[in-house]
Amino acid sequence: MLPLRITFAFKGKKGNNFVESCINIAKKYKLYMSEFEVDTFSIDLLLNMLSAKCIPVFSKIIRVIDINLLEKILEFRNIFKEIQFEFPYSFSRDWMTKTFFQLEKLLQRENIVISIYLNKSNINHLEAFLNLASKINIRKIVIPNPDLIEHLDFVKSNYLTLQVLKQIDIITEYMYQIEFSIHDFFIAKRPGIKDALFFRGCQSGKLLCYVLNGDVFPCKTIPILCGNLNEESFEVIWKKVNTEVNKISKGRLCLKCKNSNICYFGCPGTVFFINDGTKDPLCEEIYGNIPG
Repeated sequence: MLPLRITFAFKGKKGNNFVESCINIAKKYKLYMSEFEVDTFSIDLLLNMLSAKCIPVFSKIIRVIDINLLEKILEFRNIFKEIQFEFPYSFSRDWMTKTFFQLEKLLQRENIVISIYLNKSNINHLEAFLNLASKINIRKIVIPNPDLIEHLDFVKSNYLTLQVLKQIDIITEYMYQIEFSIHDFFIAKRPGIKDALFFRGCQSGKLLCYVLNGDVFPCKTIPILCGNLNEESFEVIWKKVNTEVNKISKGRLCLKCKNSNICYFGCPGTVFFINDGTKDPLCEEIYGNIPG
C-alpha cells in the first residue's frame, strides 16, 4: 500500500534542493493529501512550481510559521484547500494579541486556519486564544501532534499531563462557532470532538509519512530517519517506514490493556519518545485501560 498523505517540509536553504523532487512524488503517487511546510527560503520556488505543474492531489494544504509569508501565499490561494498559520510552541500574551490583529487584516481576503500545538507553556493562554480567534471569525483550529524531530527536548519538558488536561474543556464553549481538528485521540475525546476516532492509533507507515528536506520519517512525532531522497528512491524508503513503525507500535502497558481496540495503542511517537515505551502519556489508567 502506498501513502495517501505526505507532508513535505522545506526548511532553511537546504530545503530548496528538494522542492522539485517532492512535487514529482506528489504527482506520481496521486496522493489524497499533500501538506507543504515552507519558510522564506523555499516559498517562491514552491509556489511557482505548484502553479506550473498539475498535481493530481485531492487536497493541498500549505503551512507557515512566519505570518509575513501569508500575504504572498494569498496570491496563490486557489491552489490550496487550506492555508494554515502555525503558532510557535511557546509565546507571550502580548505576542498572541498582536498576531491576531495581523491575522484579522488578512482574513478580509481569505479564510486562514490556525494550527497550535498545546503544551504546558501555552495552555494557560488557551481561553484568551479561543476568545480572540472567535472575535476575528477564525473558522477552523488544528491541534496537531508534536514535532519530535525538531522539538523533542522542549516537548518532553512541556508535554501536557492529565492534571492540566481539564483546561482543554474550554474548547466546548467554542465548538458551535469554530471547527476543531484535534490529532490526538486522548485530547480529542475529552471535549467530544466528532473525529476523535479518526485520530486513534497511528497511520504513519500505512497511510502517511513526513519528508523534511529530503529526509523521510514515519511522521513528525516519530523521529526515526528511514532514508533520504538523494540516496534512495521513495519506493525503497517507504518500505522501511512501516517496518520501523511496527517496532514501536505498542507500549509495554498497552499489551496488557483490554480496551486497546478503543485507542489502538495511542500514538507510538509519544509512547516511546516521551513516555519511555510504557503507554500514551495521556492514557487515564495505570495499566493502559481506558473506559469504553
